[in-house]
Order: sequence, then structure tokens, then C-alpha cells
Amino acid sequence: MSKVLKLAVGIAFILSVISVTTSLMLAAKQMKYRDQMEASSKQVELNKDMQASINKKIADFDKVIKEKKELQKQVDAIKEELDTTSEKMQDLQNQLAVKDEEMAALREQTSGSDEGKVMELIGNMEKLKSDLASAEAKIAQEEEKRKSVYQKIDELSSQVEDKDTKLSEARKRESDLLTLVSMLKSQVSQLKSITEQKKDSDVKVEAPIEVINEELMFIVFDMGSKNGVRQDDVLKVFRGEDFLGLVTVIEVFPNKAAASISHKLIENNIGKDCVVRK
Repeated sequence: MSKVLKLAVGIAFILSVISVTTSLMLAAKQMKYRDQMEASSKQVELNKDMQASINKKIADFDKVIKEKKELQKQVDAIKEELDTTSEKMQDLQNQLAVKDEEMAALREQTSGSDEGKVMELIGNMEKLKSDLASAEAKIAQEEEKRKSVYQKIDELSSQVEDKDTKLSEARKRESDLLTLVSMLKSQVSQLKSITEQKKDSDVKVEAPIEVINEELMFIVFDMGSKNGVRQDDVLKVFRGEDFLGLVTVIEVFPNKAAASISHKLIENNIGKDCVVRK
């Protein structure tokens, strides 16, 4: 009789091996889910690094814009100064023309006794010519300065366009990356939900009876150590909602267990239409 009991328990063990194989397959799937979650985390870190890079590019972009505005202010100031100098030069030219006319008139009207006055006028004209030359030199300097500033503005404008292009490209890459991360998160969330559902399905409170041996007075049912069943546990047997009696666990496997039954359960026609409950 003991041999038969061992044989029955062995059959139950074979069934448990099949169940273990299924569990290993599920474990492999869970490892795959974990790898995908790790990949998603790496993508999130990469996104943070890219965001920091974009922020730096924006700061550089703003700095260049600020420099360009400052240079534009300098250009406006130089232009204003140049206009003022041009006005002064024009005024000097007008004064010089007037003096030339006065000089010509005096030469026609004066004699040798008026030579001192003529020389004074000549001196004034020379001074005006000197002032005019200085004004022209200053204008030339301002023109050179303005050309230099305009060149710098052109260089900054080129930098702004280049940085703007790079910034647009970086933002597009960030957008693509965010889309990818969102997709990965969605997939991981779905996989996690499936895993949780599987875990929930492993938490059983009842299981159908699969094997009944009335001669050796034991049964095998579809719950094991993975479901919290332990040796010497006392469980209940039901047919529908009718309580038939108690059984004591005598052997436990990961997904199966064997329990001894009483004569009362045999009398109550325990069968495969019954379930074992915790």
C-alpha cells in the first residue's frame, strides 16, 4: 500500500514538474520585462542629458543675441556721432566757402595798406582748413570703426543662425526621444500589468481536485507551495457551496499538493467536481 501511495505521489510530482517548466517560462518572460524596464530607464537618463545640452545651447544662443544687441547699440552710437561729425564738417566747409568768397572780394578791393587784414583772413582760412582736415580724419576713423562693428555683427548673425539650426535639430531629437521613451513606458506598463495579473493569478484560495484514491485515502489538488500551501495544513473541501469535510496536507510540490482524506469525505462522495479551499 505504501508503494502505491508513493507511486501516486510520484505522479503528482511529475505533474508538478510540468507546472515548474511553465513557471520557468514565465520567469524568463519576467526577466525580459525587467530588461525592457532597464532600457527605458537608460533612455530617460539619456533624455535628461540631452535636455541639459539643449539648455546649454539655449544659454549660448541667448548670450550671442545679447552680444548682438550690445553691438547694435554701439553701431547706433557711432552712426549718431558720425552724423554729428558730418554736420560739423559740412558747417566748416560752408564757413570755408564764405571765407574764400570774402578773400576773393578783399583781394579785388584792398590795396597794400590792407595787407594785415588779408593775412588775418588767410590765417583764419588755414585754421578752417586744418579743422576740416581733422573732421575728415575723424569721419574716416568712425567709418573704419563702423565697418569693424558691422563685420562683428555679421559674424554674430552667422553664429546665431548656426546655433538656431543646431538648437532646432536638438529639439527635434529631444522630441523623437520623448516619443520613444513614451512608447517604451507604455510597453513596460503593459508588460508590468500582465506580470501583476500573472502574480495575482498565482494567489489561489481554492483549487480543483485532480486525483482521488479512495483505497489509499488521499487526493491531489492544483495548489502548491507557490500558492502558500504547507505540509500539515488543514484545508476544506466543498462541492459548490456545500461543505463536505477537512483534509490534511501530506506532501507539497510547487504547484501541486497531496492530502489525506477521511472516511466521512468518501461517504460524502468526494469527487473531481469538488474543490479544496484554504
